[in-house]
Amino acid sequence: YLEELSVRPHPPIFPQTPPTSQSTPPRDDVAEEIKMAVSLCLERFQHSDDQTEMEFPSFFTSTERAYVHLMAQSLGFLSKSRGNGPHRFLSVWKNDGSDRTLTSVLLTVSMNSLYSINGLLQRFPTRPRERVDLQPAIRNARHRPIGCLNNGIPLVPQKRKPTKLDGFRRSLPAHGSQEEIVQLLRANRVVLVVGETGSGKTTQIPQFLLDDCSASGDACRIFCTQPRRLAVIAVAERVATERGESVGQTVGYHIRLESRFSPRTLLTFCTSEVLLRTLMAGDESLETVTHVIVDEVHERDGLTDILLIKMRSVLRKIPMLKLILCSAALDMDLFQQYFGSCPVIQRRPFEVQEVFLEDVLKLTGFNNKDRRTYQGSTQRSTWTMFCSCVIYIYIFFEDPDAYSQLFNLILYENVNVDYTHTEIGATPLMMAASRGFSALMEQLLIMGADVNVKASNGWTALDFAEHFQHADAMDLLRSSISFDYSPEEHELLRRHHHSSDDEWTDLDLVMDLLHHICSTTCDGAVLIFLPGYEEMVTLKYRILFDDKRFSGHVERFNIFTLHSDTQTLEQKKVLSASQPGVRKIILSTDIAETSITVNDVVFVIDSGKVKEKSFDTLSCVSTLKTVWISKASALQRKGRAGRSRTGICFHLFSRLSFNNMLEFHVPQLLRMSLQEMCLQTKLLAPSCPVSDFLSRAPQPPPAQAIRDAVQRLKMIGAMNRDEDLTDLGYHLAELSVEPHLGKMVLCAVVLKCLDPILTIACTLAYRDPFVLPARGSQKRVALHCRKHFSSCSFSDHMALLRAFQAWQKSRYEGCERSFCEKNFLSQSTMEMILGMRIQLLAQLRAIGFVRARGGCDIHELNLNSENWAVVKAALVAGMYPNMFHVDREASELSNDAEKKIHFHPTSILNQFKEVRKQITSAQAPPTDWFVYDEMRRGKQMASVRCCSLVTPIAVAIFGGCAMLPSSALQEHVVPRATGNRNININFAAGLVSKLKKMWLNLLVWRSRNPSKCYNQKDEAVLQTLEEQQAGLQQPTGIGQRPRPMMPGEWPQQSPVKGLKNSPQQPASPAPTPDKYDSVSVSGHVDRSVTTTEPLLPAPFSSKESLILFFCSQLQVSKPLSDGQPLRYFVMQSSNIRNIEISKQSGIWSTTTGNKTKLTEAFLSNCHVVLVFTAQYSGCFQGYACMVSDISREISQDWDFTGLEKVYGVEWIHRESLPFECTQHILNPWSDNEAVQMSSDGQELEPQAGRQLLLLWEREKNK
Repeated sequence: YLEELSVRPHPPIFPQTPPTSQSTPPRDDVAEEIKMAVSLCLERFQHSDDQTEMEFPSFFTSTERAYVHLMAQSLGFLSKSRGNGPHRFLSVWKNDGSDRTLTSVLLTVSMNSLYSINGLLQRFPTRPRERVDLQPAIRNARHRPIGCLNNGIPLVPQKRKPTKLDGFRRSLPAHGSQEEIVQLLRANRVVLVVGETGSGKTTQIPQFLLDDCSASGDACRIFCTQPRRLAVIAVAERVATERGESVGQTVGYHIRLESRFSPRTLLTFCTSEVLLRTLMAGDESLETVTHVIVDEVHERDGLTDILLIKMRSVLRKIPMLKLILCSAALDMDLFQQYFGSCPVIQRRPFEVQEVFLEDVLKLTGFNNKDRRTYQGSTQRSTWTMFCSCVIYIYIFFEDPDAYSQLFNLILYENVNVDYTHTEIGATPLMMAASRGFSALMEQLLIMGADVNVKASNGWTALDFAEHFQHADAMDLLRSSISFDYSPEEHELLRRHHHSSDDEWTDLDLVMDLLHHICSTTCDGAVLIFLPGYEEMVTLKYRILFDDKRFSGHVERFNIFTLHSDTQTLEQKKVLSASQPGVRKIILSTDIAETSITVNDVVFVIDSGKVKEKSFDTLSCVSTLKTVWISKASALQRKGRAGRSRTGICFHLFSRLSFNNMLEFHVPQLLRMSLQEMCLQTKLLAPSCPVSDFLSRAPQPPPAQAIRDAVQRLKMIGAMNRDEDLTDLGYHLAELSVEPHLGKMVLCAVVLKCLDPILTIACTLAYRDPFVLPARGSQKRVALHCRKHFSSCSFSDHMALLRAFQAWQKSRYEGCERSFCEKNFLSQSTMEMILGMRIQLLAQLRAIGFVRARGGCDIHELNLNSENWAVVKAALVAGMYPNMFHVDREASELSNDAEKKIHFHPTSILNQFKEVRKQITSAQAPPTDWFVYDEMRRGKQMASVRCCSLVTPIAVAIFGGCAMLPSSALQEHVVPRATGNRNININFAAGLVSKLKKMWLNLLVWRSRNPSKCYNQKDEAVLQTLEEQQAGLQQPTGIGQRPRPMMPGEWPQQSPVKGLKNSPQQPASPAPTPDKYDSVSVSGHVDRSVTTTEPLLPAPFSSKESLILFFCSQLQVSKPLSDGQPLRYFVMQSSNIRNIEISKQSGIWSTTTGNKTKLTEAFLSNCHVVLVFTAQYSGCFQGYACMVSDISREISQDWDFTGLEKVYGVEWIHRESLPFECTQHILNPWSDNEAVQMSSDGQELEPQAGRQLLLLWEREKNK
């Protein structure tokens, strides 16, 4: 079936996940098998250089074709369906763009600005030396970047000291290969070591070399690379401990911005990046090194592949150097071919029991609401239709297209794929086998068809194929007999796939499985692999606060998180043993796959997912997607279990999915933007063309991708025409963000608006922190929150900046979780942005752009941070060439590549009706120019995300390359301003052109002299930016400095109000918060409610005493007696204004739907208590008692025509109660949902109602 979908054969590539939830069709509509096949074919098509178009078969349904359209659109392809009925098929082709005629756009500058520019040019004319500085310059001396390894000499290692860990070392599988490894390294220059995760290859092989040199008296100096910073520190400390030393003696480490070594250090652990930076100083930097160990080489990140390219050439120049490649799952044939006939050492794997998804579902009895709905009985008409379809196909048809209806019934009507016809006793697989339809048989087998089912004559599908002599069908069936599901397993998997989404991790199943482990076993740490940081934070909160199976006994669990930004102290806690009776639960990304081994881990829960960043060369868009891991990664994760005893690994994917996974991960060079790699390449081999260098990789990237990356670097000024790095390019290579974002940050340094740009750049480098909810009504509110943050600036970048500032304020005040919920923000994303921001600022300090004190300190570099025009100038400089403008002739938005562009639905510019209306009517918005972060091409037009409105003068001055051709440096006569319009236009154009040259001169000078102070001319250049001509508003508060908090720091108060703090952190009161300033859109709570208090305080320990309390508080016409019960209802308004009207007037309007239940409750001798809330307000607005029957009087004041039934209410409490105070109160009458999730008119169970009302009293008493 997969071959039928593909036009021509390609190497197998495992499918990526569907696009994000914003564009994914309903998850029940397309079967997992179809998704896998479609993704596989599109991936093959994307990686083919000569194939430009492909077709999908005609038996696809309309829903499946819609899914193909969305997948093609997400990959930047064009698609179209053609034909009718059973002959309708779908074509997909690549969009290579088309040349368009460039249009002229008017540049308007206010007279005040023209006079300012003219005065500046007259006071500070461009000197001849400055014009020369604008020309490209080549550095004669080899550039030595920061962060290189130390220059040392080989020494004879000291003899190791006996330690208490010697017994543990001898128990490792690698210990038995010590002599073999040493002998092979003596006889060979390159050795491949393949050992199971945790076998000791990372910690023991370097020690084998030290011990051998110590015994033989040979000098040595060893570098060992790890793919991640976290692993470098952990391994160095472990090896030093095993040798009875401290880190910094024989064993040291070096990562970016941190190192511990001494002149006696002979074994240095480092990242691949640090070793590459050492090689950038020249191959001679490794002349004193005897061994280089590249660990975890199977991960195939871009830096590791570049390191392998360089090491292969260095081995030819340094005869004494030896290379060891280590991995748990290595493509041995590929690397043996790459390095020649090098020997391979393999070790046996550990015994670990594996449990796949079908077994997990049976083990936990997992069953969610969607799955129960799907499991509903199929209607009799469906079975009748299926029977007719089977007999019709079997008797009359030999055309495989006739199976289309049969597939639809199996996929969407809950018909069993192994249904046996009552008359002929054959299954669909038997019919396909008898006809020899191999492609259809493969599809049926993927759907779970059983090859062992027998027909009424006792034949199986294989017997039918043999009888009719269909060789291909026989081979296919024989290969499938060894792998088959039972009917129960098949049905469980089918239900699960129809109620889940490949893009998301099923955390409900993870929680059920974790509870099963904790309830059936006494001890043993649990390691849970999750795709990303957001899932880790969500699961941690579930365990600590939301799930009663765990939150009521949090003292029994120690929960740790492992990710790329985990602090060293937290990492040491993960590696240490837990106290007796306390189970360790580790939530980790794929970082725990390699190098870091936690010895007490017994159970591993493998989600099978990982966050992977990919780049589309057609659309120039980088995306962060959740994708399936490879088989090698699955083996790595399995190997983390059972270090101390027999382990169990629970895979949350089926055996079928495992068999269809890639053997190894797709190399980063084949799926990432190559701009950063091109910069590193030019530092390593300045005289070698980028394409030649990267073509030497084990799996080289496409030539077109290399050409596009080089052209992009030339466009932003990082390379000159000869592919040599400019001064700007050298600095961009030092920053850990994409080159265009790095240029934005460096321009912000020059423009003195660093803090706002740091936040914006890190947000763009990671991902959008705003979360788009699934419900349509909530989507509108979420978009409104985004618009509120933008402060009428016509800028999505402003919304990102304001949201971060407001989040930091809420974090300081201890209410960040409620703030994120109210404003639809991802808390984990914000924390990651904060960590990236700290790291990027440290890198700017290291390369000299930010000084500790004096000129160019952090204070001086933020003098213009409050000037939004200057901040947008830095945006233009970094975003170029990502720009578009208003095409007045066509009344559309367009640029040189796209004729028609529209704003993405999440952009705040899409919400300004005046902008869209003016464009449609051929009238210009405030200005004609926009910058954007990314563009996605659809079927008819392109959409742009994260846009900002910018002025034409900002585009004219800051857009374009940082280097000008020699012809542009010639002096031009600038005419004087007169009353003549044409002469004035020339006058303005000449001034702007000269000002652009002056800006470029300033940027070049700062690039070459980053730490020198500004002079008077530099300051004057920065004063020429303006936006008055466009009539744009100047926002305030955008330059406020972030609070000094570390990314891993937790707020002093529990993030969930109303719940007790976790045992790891003692509860302490949050600081008294000030009033929110203009950047915040939500309130805060300065007091918390803990569950340690009794549900009812002493004065109200019973229902009767609570009624007496109401009697003392209310003056109502209807008397309250002790025997009258209370009933509680939630009244939800569309806006807060309606509630304020009720508080003033003492009446409430409700819908017709609520009339019956409220009337019945009021007339049944009950006190009716109404708890009020407004949609998306994040709090209850108070509560009142119903005091009159419902009338038919129509309220004229209510802002909703459906509210027609009016009755009297007496307000008891008018204060707001935030939802974070009520999250522990569940309503059994609405499936145990939290009370804040109640819909309008929902009745609360009496106990829940009493608990809710008493929260107001507690707040009042405080």
